[in-house]
Amino acid sequence: VWKELPSVKEREELMSSHREFYFTISRLLEVYMFNILFDAHSMKNLSGRPEISIGTKYTPEFYIPIVKAMRAKLSKMGYQTKFNVPYVGGGISTILSGK
Repeated sequence: VWKELPSVKEREELMSSHREFYFTISRLLEVYMFNILFDAHSMKNLSGRPEISIGTKYTPEFYIPIVKAMRAKLSKMGYQTKFNVPYVGGGISTILSGK
């Protein structure tokens, strides 16, 4: 990702924003007792990659119909979407679920 190693200051800023992101998400989950998390990422325009990847590895089966409906809506909007390509996701879902 990096052409050269980030400086100490850049690493500190990255880690600070990382902590702030997870703090904000965890607070939202505490405040709003019902949540559905989508593990989706826009992808770099590379051969074989969709425009949007939706990871479902940690999505409870109960929510899969909702995730499929979201994918269908994105497709109708003209986005190429795939499940679990090039990876199954899980970073955010794993951290927030405590798995």
